[in-house]
Amino acid sequence: SIKGAWHADYRYYNDNWGVNSSTLALSLHKKWEKLTFVPSFRYYAQSAANFYNPYASLVVNGDAELGVQRANYFSDDARLSEYGAIAVGLKVVLNQKSMDWSAGIEYYQADEEYLTGVSDAYSHPGMIEYVRFTLGVDHTF
Repeated sequence: SIKGAWHADYRYYNDNWGVNSSTLALSLHKKWEKLTFVPSFRYYAQSAANFYNPYASLVVNGDAELGVQRANYFSDDARLSEYGAIAVGLKVVLNQKSMDWSAGIEYYQADEEYLTGVSDAYSHPGMIEYVRFTLGVDHTF
């Protein structure tokens, strides 16, 4: 069996723009001598804002071919689109008496394919993917 401290977090969010989101995060904090290993996984999904449209430039004048209607306000910002994302990471912490040193790596990918339901909204064509490296120091006094 894997001994350690399991962490599980769930967060739900909604607002008056029509955005609803869910985040599920899981991690295991495993100590070994002066080191702590923290593998993690996070899943995120959100619906699009009511005024999101990836073809916002066409909305200004309308475009009958795409079925886009003229709107008073709109946005093509990817952060307001419908999408899902996953993140997988590993953090290693060197525990010392008054200082902890940490290093981590996380892989993140956003894509409409990670949505759990059937999408009827526009998805953004430019979903992102990255690898993040972190270094940290915690001092206790």
